[in-house]
Amino acid sequence: MKYMTLLMTLVLLCCGSKLKVTEVTSQKWAGGQYQTGKGTNYVVKVKAKASSDKFKIDGLWVNGLYIPVSLMMEAGKPADRPYKRGEELSWQGGPVYRPDDQGTMVLYRAEEKSAPVEITGAGVVQYTLRGKTKYQEFKEIKELEMLIYP
Repeated sequence: MKYMTLLMTLVLLCCGSKLKVTEVTSQKWAGGQYQTGKGTNYVVKVKAKASSDKFKIDGLWVNGLYIPVSLMMEAGKPADRPYKRGEELSWQGGPVYRPDDQGTMVLYRAEEKSAPVEITGAGVVQYTLRGKTKYQEFKEIKELEMLIYP
């Protein structure tokens, strides 16, 4: 019986390591002037797998782009605040396209590169848990209404 309990505990620890992505949203935007550019903001909502010293979201792959993300600021809390395991967190980032000197739109804040894992859904989140890089696929992206700035 002791061995069975130990085996079940090990199985739960190994299999329970997936990241819980609760929602991914995207919102396209465009500046009122051509020089401002355009882009898409992505927000990834997750439940923290561990405290801030052991867990963080590094970025995500969507449509052939690697997009670095950062923890979203909350009212009264800095973006680099510590957090605890199980806390609901939102990470944001997105590609930006701005014109260069010749007027051609150039990609900023993202890289065109293939994901290190196969993507069968909408995208993949890259995260670090206890010093190890891991990946979690998400199936859909909720698209929000486009913002057009004046």
